[in-house]
Amino acid sequence: MKKYLAFLICLVVLNACDDGEMTFDTFDFSEVQASNCSNNNLIYKVNGNEALILQINSTAANDIFPFRNVIGTKTIPLNNSNKVFYRTFSGDINGSSYFCSTIPPASPTVTSEYATSDTGNGIIEITTTLVPSTTTLANAKYLHSIILRNVTFTNSQGGVLIFDELNFGTYSTVSSVEFAFSNLTAQHCSVGTGNLFKVIDTNLGNIAGTENLNKFLEINIPVSMFPTQSTEVRKVFLSETDGVNAIYRVYNGDVENEDYCGQVETLSKQEEWKANEGVNAPQDADDQGYFEISASTDPDTGLLVFNITLKKFSFTRAFPIDPTGAPAGTFTSVDVNFGTISLPTE
Repeated sequence: MKKYLAFLICLVVLNACDDGEMTFDTFDFSEVQASNCSNNNLIYKVNGNEALILQINSTAANDIFPFRNVIGTKTIPLNNSNKVFYRTFSGDINGSSYFCSTIPPASPTVTSEYATSDTGNGIIEITTTLVPSTTTLANAKYLHSIILRNVTFTNSQGGVLIFDELNFGTYSTVSSVEFAFSNLTAQHCSVGTGNLFKVIDTNLGNIAGTENLNKFLEINIPVSMFPTQSTEVRKVFLSETDGVNAIYRVYNGDVENEDYCGQVETLSKQEEWKANEGVNAPQDADDQGYFEISASTDPDTGLLVFNITLKKFSFTRAFPIDPTGAPAGTFTSVDVNFGTISLPTE
């Protein structure tokens, strides 16, 4: 019996080591939370004293940052810019302290490292889907499922780890919605109307290597519903029947004002959220979904100017629609100041 066991041990050793290559399928990070660093391109997972790290530096069109909120599947080739590392450490590590520091801490130390090749082998496959059950803006998220395919890792001692498929797991990003319009100038698609919009260009100057999105908040309020005298304050409830609505849109790339007004449905859109109907409740405290419009007099022109605030709005995602048929995401915003505007007549 002892001779038989010794023979089996030798056989296993020979099979694992005769050519320096082995198929390794025992480590699994799929259930571990993914994290990122704001000061580099690392997405990492830590499991005790182990870490799996994605370093992605793709600069191809629409790949400025690989986890964009666009539904579908994309692939990124592994090469000298896009790499995956598997490391073990001398002790448990704190991911943010280690990976996000300019100078990593002295302890724990790296005891082994396997990395993908600089010359290219395998791909990173990212499938992006919606998170359907959204209740707040902070939870308006997308999930990115990450699978590594046909990946070979090597270390400095000639060790080789081969994976036909390695499930990295999921990584989530927040929606591109951002209500930061109060200090921006309001634009009019039609002069003298309550059809107003404001735009945020996330990449002024179109700096290379930075994602370029234009974000629009459009509101429509019939002019007849605006206050008519200074110091007056009105509530105007969201109502498609009355032509009162609000829409938030995110576009891929630059959108000029004239294009927005004339071709809004044909432009490259990433997200669209529509405000739900308002509720004029018996008690003022229970009112939902209305514009609060206050009027004052401009001391220079003597004309009325209006400050508009979005109060207790809820938004439902109108685009993209989840292809699985899952319910559209919704969220309720905090009070959002649209800003002070005038209604020119010429």
